[in-house]
Amino acid sequence: MSQANYQETLINLSREALDNLPFGAYVIDKEGKILFFNQEMAKISGVEEGKDVEGQNVFEVPSYQKYGLIEFIKQGLNGQPFTIKGIQYVSHVGKKESFRDYYGIPIKNAAGEVETLLCLVEDTTRRRELEEQVIADLREKERLLEQLGKK
Repeated sequence: MSQANYQETLINLSREALDNLPFGAYVIDKEGKILFFNQEMAKISGVEEGKDVEGQNVFEVPSYQKYGLIEFIKQGLNGQPFTIKGIQYVSHVGKKESFRDYYGIPIKNAAGEVETLLCLVEDTTRRRELEEQVIADLREKERLLEQLGKK
Protein backbone atom coordinates (compact mmCIF):
# COMPACT_ATOMS: atom_id res chain seq x y z
CA MET A 1 0.00 0.00 0.00
CA SER A 2 1.42 3.38 -0.95
CA GLN A 3 1.81 6.18 1.60
CA ALA A 4 -0.97 8.16 -0.12
CA ASN A 5 -3.34 5.16 -0.04
CA TYR A 6 -2.43 4.52 3.59
CA GLN A 7 -3.19 8.12 4.56
CA GLU A 8 -6.47 8.10 2.64
CA THR A 9 -7.51 4.84 4.33
CA LEU A 10 -6.60 6.28 7.73
CA ILE A 11 -8.60 9.46 7.07
CA ASN A 12 -11.64 7.43 5.96
CA LEU A 13 -11.34 5.17 9.01
CA SER A 14 -11.07 8.18 11.32
CA ARG A 15 -14.10 9.85 9.73
CA GLU A 16 -16.10 6.61 9.95
CA ALA A 17 -15.14 6.16 13.61
CA LEU A 18 -16.02 9.76 14.50
CA ASP A 19 -19.32 9.60 12.64
CA ASN A 20 -20.40 6.51 14.57
CA LEU A 21 -19.53 7.67 18.08
CA PRO A 22 -22.42 7.57 20.57
CA PHE A 23 -21.77 11.25 21.45
CA GLY A 24 -21.28 14.45 19.51
CA ALA A 25 -17.97 15.10 17.79
CA TYR A 26 -16.69 17.89 15.60
CA VAL A 27 -13.33 19.08 14.33
CA ILE A 28 -12.21 22.71 14.16
CA ASP A 29 -9.19 24.03 12.22
CA LYS A 30 -6.81 26.72 13.48
CA GLU A 31 -8.95 29.50 12.00
CA GLY A 32 -12.09 28.23 13.76
CA LYS A 33 -13.72 26.61 10.72
CA ILE A 34 -15.78 23.48 11.44
CA LEU A 35 -14.30 20.76 9.22
CA PHE A 36 -16.43 17.85 10.43
CA PHE A 37 -19.67 17.58 12.44
CA ASN A 38 -20.92 14.06 13.18
CA GLN A 39 -24.53 12.90 13.09
CA GLU A 40 -24.86 12.65 16.88
CA MET A 41 -23.68 16.27 17.16
CA ALA A 42 -26.27 17.21 14.54
CA LYS A 43 -28.93 15.47 16.65
CA ILE A 44 -27.76 17.22 19.85
CA SER A 45 -27.84 20.55 18.00
CA GLY A 46 -31.23 19.98 16.40
CA VAL A 47 -30.05 20.11 12.79
CA GLU A 48 -30.79 17.69 9.95
CA GLU A 49 -27.25 16.94 8.81
CA GLY A 50 -23.76 17.61 10.09
CA LYS A 51 -22.93 18.97 6.65
CA ASP A 52 -25.35 21.85 7.36
CA VAL A 53 -22.90 23.12 10.01
CA GLU A 54 -19.57 22.24 8.38
CA GLY A 55 -17.81 25.34 7.09
CA GLN A 56 -19.13 27.65 9.80
CA ASN A 57 -16.60 29.51 11.90
CA VAL A 58 -17.00 28.91 15.64
CA PHE A 59 -15.52 32.31 16.44
CA GLU A 60 -18.54 33.90 14.75
CA VAL A 61 -21.19 31.74 16.45
CA PRO A 62 -23.20 33.87 18.92
CA SER A 63 -24.00 30.95 21.24
CA TYR A 64 -20.31 30.03 21.52
CA GLN A 65 -19.63 33.58 22.64
CA LYS A 66 -22.65 33.62 24.98
CA TYR A 67 -21.63 30.42 26.80
CA GLY A 68 -17.92 31.21 26.97
CA LEU A 69 -16.81 28.42 24.65
CA ILE A 70 -14.58 30.66 22.54
CA GLU A 71 -11.90 30.95 25.24
CA PHE A 72 -11.83 27.18 25.74
CA ILE A 73 -11.58 26.59 21.99
CA LYS A 74 -8.69 29.05 21.75
CA GLN A 75 -7.05 27.22 24.66
CA GLY A 76 -7.47 23.92 22.80
CA LEU A 77 -6.10 25.34 19.56
CA ASN A 78 -3.08 26.49 21.57
CA GLY A 79 -2.43 22.90 22.67
CA GLN A 80 -4.26 22.73 26.01
CA PRO A 81 -6.99 20.10 26.33
CA PHE A 82 -10.12 21.22 28.17
CA THR A 83 -13.21 19.87 29.91
CA ILE A 84 -16.39 21.83 30.58
CA LYS A 85 -19.18 20.20 32.57
CA GLY A 86 -22.86 21.03 32.79
CA ILE A 87 -23.36 23.87 30.32
CA GLN A 88 -27.03 24.67 29.77
CA TYR A 89 -26.93 25.40 26.05
CA VAL A 90 -29.32 26.53 23.33
CA SER A 91 -28.09 25.65 19.84
CA HIS A 92 -27.66 28.61 17.52
CA VAL A 93 -28.75 26.54 14.53
CA GLY A 94 -31.52 24.22 15.70
CA LYS A 95 -32.52 26.29 18.77
CA LYS A 96 -32.49 23.03 20.77
CA GLU A 97 -31.94 23.39 24.51
CA SER A 98 -29.79 20.83 26.31
CA PHE A 99 -27.25 20.31 29.05
CA ARG A 100 -23.82 19.40 27.71
CA ASP A 101 -20.35 18.34 28.75
CA TYR A 102 -17.53 19.40 26.39
CA TYR A 103 -14.10 17.85 25.95
CA GLY A 104 -11.49 19.50 23.72
CA ILE A 105 -8.57 17.45 22.41
CA PRO A 106 -5.84 19.21 20.40
CA ILE A 107 -4.72 17.15 17.39
CA LYS A 108 -1.05 17.67 16.54
CA ASN A 109 0.95 16.97 13.41
CA ALA A 110 4.24 15.04 13.32
CA ALA A 111 6.14 18.20 14.28
CA GLY A 112 4.04 18.56 17.44
CA GLU A 113 2.08 21.58 16.21
CA VAL A 114 -1.67 21.74 16.76
CA GLU A 115 -3.50 21.47 13.44
CA THR A 116 -7.06 20.89 14.59
CA LEU A 117 -9.18 20.58 17.71
CA LEU A 118 -11.42 17.58 18.26
CA CYS A 119 -14.43 18.52 20.37
CA LEU A 120 -16.47 15.76 21.96
CA VAL A 121 -19.88 16.67 23.37
CA GLU A 122 -22.07 14.59 25.63
CA ASP A 123 -25.74 15.50 25.93
CA THR A 124 -26.39 15.11 29.67
CA THR A 125 -29.98 16.40 29.59
CA ARG A 126 -31.67 13.06 30.29
CA ARG A 127 -29.20 12.18 33.06
CA ARG A 128 -29.79 15.56 34.66
CA GLU A 129 -33.57 15.08 34.50
CA LEU A 130 -33.25 11.66 36.16
CA GLU A 131 -30.96 13.05 38.87
CA GLU A 132 -33.46 15.82 39.59
CA GLN A 133 -36.28 13.25 39.78
CA VAL A 134 -34.30 11.09 42.24
CA ILE A 135 -33.63 14.15 44.42
CA ALA A 136 -37.33 15.12 44.34
CA ASP A 137 -38.33 11.54 45.24
CA LEU A 138 -35.87 11.48 48.15
CA ARG A 139 -37.18 14.79 49.48
CA GLU A 140 -40.75 13.49 49.28
CA LYS A 141 -39.79 10.32 51.18
CA GLU A 142 -37.99 12.39 53.82
CA ARG A 143 -41.09 14.57 54.19
CA LEU A 144 -43.32 11.51 54.57
CA LEU A 145 -40.97 9.94 57.13
CA GLU A 146 -40.93 13.21 59.05
CA GLN A 147 -44.72 13.29 59.10
CA LEU A 148 -44.85 9.67 60.33
CA GLY A 149 -42.39 10.50 63.09
CA LYS A 150 -44.64 13.32 64.34
CA LYS A 151 -47.61 10.98 64.81
